[in-house]
Amino acid sequence: MSKFFNNLARNSRKKCSIILLSSRGVCDEVISLILLISGDCRIPLRSIRNDIIRFCITINPRRNNRNWLLVACMLIYWNCVGPEDPIDGLLDDLPAIVNTADAFTFNLRGNNYSFEEKYTLTMKPDSNSVLTTSLIVTNWTGNDTSRIFMMNSGDTTYAWFQMTGNLTYTSTDSLSTDTRYHPSKLLFEGSNFSGTMQFSLFKD
Repeated sequence: MSKFFNNLARNSRKKCSIILLSSRGVCDEVISLILLISGDCRIPLRSIRNDIIRFCITINPRRNNRNWLLVACMLIYWNCVGPEDPIDGLLDDLPAIVNTADAFTFNLRGNNYSFEEKYTLTMKPDSNSVLTTSLIVTNWTGNDTSRIFMMNSGDTTYAWFQMTGNLTYTSTDSLSTDTRYHPSKLLFEGSNFSGTMQFSLFKD
């Protein structure tokens, strides 16, 4: 931290630019406060990529000798203090997906969330594969019905799950030579889903 302030001090007679990365939920009121304090502070760049907002803040210390250090302190505090991370790592109504050659997972914490998501599996199961399927639903509330459809390469549904409450399901199956029962795609449907859903499919 002291190194940061020393660098700012050495640049106190020329303009300095600070790159700030923050989440999409950053408040414009905070930016307005920085502008008010600094007097001659410009924010010429605001770009969004992967839910991260990038600000380029330029300060002219020669016109703000009293305030530029305060602005720097605000930026440090702004980036160090924020909302607590979710305990389960999930954000409301935002599915977390893993789709690899050996595993597929769909994790969701919904709050009256309606969705229809279809995924093509990266894994290529065959007759030598052993598939472990797991579905866990917790904290379910409401009168919604959610479903998961397992489809083969011809888009034909050969198995499906219906969720109307909390449940825990696990199954391990050796695949046959009949490719009609080899998963290729998964379809997730929900209407006003409230609760936590954890679906996983692993290939051995």
